[in-house]
Amino acid sequence: MVKIEKDGITADVPDNLKYGKSHVWAKDEAGVVTIGITDYGQKSLKEIVLVDIMVGEGDEVSGSPDEQPSVDPFASLESTKAVAEIFALANGSVTAVNTELDDDPTIVNQDPYGKGWIIKVKGSLVGGVLDAAAYANFVKSS
Repeated sequence: MVKIEKDGITADVPDNLKYGKSHVWAKDEAGVVTIGITDYGQKSLKEIVLVDIMVGEGDEVSGSPDEQPSVDPFASLESTKAVAEIFALANGSVTAVNTELDDDPTIVNQDPYGKGWIIKVKGSLVGGVLDAAAYANFVKSS
């Protein structure tokens, strides 16, 4: 586990996940990639009040590891501070959407790497994703 401390925010970065520069994490388990927002990302947004997932099961998503992706977002998170678009770190077909976030979007704040996952995709990670140390260095230097 790597810790990030920046701008008054202390955030965890698990070693077993991959990361994108848009503060998204991904976990590839036998070709099914679970995707969510990082601890640093959710803490930067503050309290999340709405999760708008714009894809459903069977929809195709394209991913990008970049801060300024050239693909469409699959979700947006609205908080008391801002609205953030969320981009996939995988290419493939959506197999699951976390509908619990419709009723309680604060799950993303409470458990961003567990119950706060957003979608699952059958496919593969995009190239250029970061490991925990590289993501932590990116956040600290941005």
